[in-house]
Amino acid sequence: MLVLHGSADAVVHYSVTAAAVEHTCALYPGSQIKFAVMEGTSHVPALYAGQQVWLEFIADRFMGVRATEGCSVRSYTSLRKVETYQAELAYYLQIALEDYVVALLVRRGNARALD
Repeated sequence: MLVLHGSADAVVHYSVTAAAVEHTCALYPGSQIKFAVMEGTSHVPALYAGQQVWLEFIADRFMGVRATEGCSVRSYTSLRKVETYQAELAYYLQIALEDYVVALLVRRGNARALD
């Protein structure tokens, strides 16, 4: 399992994820967990800063390379300046202000809105 996290994440605090990984590794020493910490990045920018890390991880699995047994933690520094990543959005406020999408029920080829 790959766990990718930004050290400056305000949505899911780093300490929570680090504690969860540490606790899991203590309970299951044979776990295959690679904890990749993207230094200075927040929630979504960690995905961009760590793109090479997760792409290589996924490629290895498709190539049949087994994940290393045990738990590892590694910090990465982005090649780009952290300030160049898009700032975080106000996630909860954004969701609250978005219009609700009305689900469609397809019945006998006809779509109708659910109440």
